[in-house]
Amino acid sequence: MTQIGVFTTDTQLVIRVWDATLARLTGISEESALGRDLTALLPDLEKRGLLKRFQRSLKEGVVEVLAPAFHHYLIPCAPVNPSKHFEKMQQRVTIAPLRDGDTIAGLIVTVEDVTDRLEHERELSTHLAEGDEAARLQGGRRDRAGGRRGDVRQLPPRPRRVGAADGRLARPADEHARADDRRHDKCTP
Repeated sequence: MTQIGVFTTDTQLVIRVWDATLARLTGISEESALGRDLTALLPDLEKRGLLKRFQRSLKEGVVEVLAPAFHHYLIPCAPVNPSKHFEKMQQRVTIAPLRDGDTIAGLIVTVEDVTDRLEHERELSTHLAEGDEAARLQGGRRDRAGGRRGDVRQLPPRPRRVGAADGRLARPADEHARADDRRHDKCTP
């Protein structure tokens, strides 16, 4: 399940909203975050080169995205679930201007915990790198509910497609049969 926390700032980067999800994810309570300057809450923001992203969004009105592949996290905190690969929660962060008419009144920031997804990607990569083809095939299937599938043979069969030999997309065979039945019903006296 995707977990996304939200906070807002004013134009001086003072935190005005810190939602319950973000408090749960980071361990920083709403009471301790509200009214604080963002750089006081996250003192390494400038050193990590992230402060300029917030300032650019405020000044130019652009949306900034901090990808976990490059920045790893905005708010240093432990992962919600224990991780073999990550000491800190991996976060995808979006920084966007909050507008009041034509003026920028502050920022809205979303922080998405992507640690579990990246953990799974690393495990999948390990399985795919294995020389044993059976291990590669078993290594990363997930069912629709997000649970891991141990074996590709557990997947439901794909519907057989019938159609044009020129490679155009065709309907599954059972759809053709239903269409034929409807045409036949119209022709029956």
